[in-house]
Amino acid sequence: MHDALGLALTVAVWTAGEILVAGTVPTIVAALAPRGLQGTYAGVSGMSWSAGAVLAPVAGTALLPLGAEVLWAGIGLLGAASALGALLVAGPVRRRTCPGERGVRRSARPGAEASIPAG
Repeated sequence: MHDALGLALTVAVWTAGEILVAGTVPTIVAALAPRGLQGTYAGVSGMSWSAGAVLAPVAGTALLPLGAEVLWAGIGLLGAASALGALLVAGPVRRRTCPGERGVRRSARPGAEASIPAG
């Protein structure tokens, strides 16, 4: 789709992804940061996004002479590695941000609010 509709769909998907990331990343960073270091963690997180915004076009421009296929394969591999990394850290992040849920099994009975230790 190399027309206005294709461009509009691309922009819509890209924007939806940015909206999801814009609220999620700072929340996770703040939850994982030790007390008193939330600002430092937020700064490093923001700096890493800025570094990516600067380095990605440079890397893309360097790969483009090798052909569009090489560029898109590289982007695809980087995206797949990022998705794998997100899956690998999801469990540890969940354990650190929701410690009350770890090792506790809730009763399946409706209206039963008490927790039952997992065993």
